[in-house]
Amino acid sequence: MTTILKQRIKWIVPSITFAILMVLFFKTNQLENMIDALKQIKPIFIGIAILLIMGYWLFEAYILYRLIKHSEAHLSFSSALKITLAGQFFNGITPFASGGQPAQLYMLHKHSIPIGTGASVLTRKFIIYQAALVVYSLIVVAFESAYFMHEIPHFAFLGLVGFAVNLIVISVLLLLAYRYTFTMRMAIGLARFIRKRTKRLSIRRRCTHTLVQLRNFHVQMDKAREKRTAWFVLGFLSMLQLTLFFSIPLVIGYGFHLTNLSIFYMIGAAAFVSMITAFIPIPGAALGAEGSFFLVYQIFFPSKLVITALLLWRIFTYYVPLLVGGTVVMTLKKPIAISNQMR
Repeated sequence: MTTILKQRIKWIVPSITFAILMVLFFKTNQLENMIDALKQIKPIFIGIAILLIMGYWLFEAYILYRLIKHSEAHLSFSSALKITLAGQFFNGITPFASGGQPAQLYMLHKHSIPIGTGASVLTRKFIIYQAALVVYSLIVVAFESAYFMHEIPHFAFLGLVGFAVNLIVISVLLLLAYRYTFTMRMAIGLARFIRKRTKRLSIRRRCTHTLVQLRNFHVQMDKAREKRTAWFVLGFLSMLQLTLFFSIPLVIGYGFHLTNLSIFYMIGAAAFVSMITAFIPIPGAALGAEGSFFLVYQIFFPSKLVITALLLWRIFTYYVPLLVGGTVVMTLKKPIAISNQMR
């Protein structure tokens, strides 16, 4: 398969999703409503929404930059930002947003950061992010359930499932990160299984190299555990990062002159949408993201505006990161292939 074809395949799911949205516009006769809505929206709030998503990237890049620094490695903030944006792109084109971290690990390795150290940094970053999302989920379930249960069928069930899944993910990450014996037994068992079934020296060497890097990973995780203040500071920054992201629907609503929207419930609704869509297996949580947004935000937006609000939200939170991240990836000296060898 040629490189050009591979690059085009990456855009298939986003393109299909956008096409489906356009079909919905025409099928539901929403095109005229959209044109009217876009005519009345205040341009300043479009600018604010763009600033919010940029702030979201900057917070994530800074968290990555600080974690690298805590690991006694070196990475400039500009490089951390490029790695962050590349991760946004690969998250958007892979199922479960699973491609971002391998791509970022590859890029960190190209900046002379050992695989074990890079894996430790990205694991900590993901744990911090998931912990912040769990806190947000807990707030929504604990303080906003009564309101949303009255408006959305099966809200309690969906909210508890989303909270439980996020909690399970962070628990598994902590188990793998801090139970050295358990993780090493799994890795050694897998390495032995592979060695018995291949005589290729390069693969056998790679198994040994992986075990060495796994040891380095756990050493880095143990060192990081002692820096509790840094964990709390970065956790707070991650909460701020999520708040910027969750504020985008609110800003869109203000742009439509909906000045009576509740900040508390609008941000809580965005947290609920993220909680549900985070584990939809389709790249970009396609269709699931749109469906959950419509389900939740039809409470706040008039019927003539909700589809337009959905489209704007999707553009700011998915297509803009995809476009900017894809541009960053294409401007790199060497293209990223997630399956590349990392020696």
